[in-house]
Amino acid sequence: MELEFPDFTTPDPLDGHRSWTARFDSFNQRTDDLYYVVSIHEDGRVVRRFVVNVWPWEDLAAALRRLAAGGVTNTDYPGYNLGS
Repeated sequence: MELEFPDFTTPDPLDGHRSWTARFDSFNQRTDDLYYVVSIHEDGRVVRRFVVNVWPWEDLAAALRRLAAGGVTNTDYPGYNLGS
């Protein structure tokens, strides 16, 4: 069975100058590790990207927002498509 996970492409505000977006990177079905590339935007331009690991069965938008607000990765996984 092929699972699909959404991208979050509409910038979601973190504060008056910062917002976040996230793009699905990969899913390891064996370990249930779901990875997203989070982009932090300041005044409309991307200033930082990092990979995060989330549980695939939780509220993805809420989990990604929490991790974006923290501004740091929570995994050693470097990401499959971090540069794109």
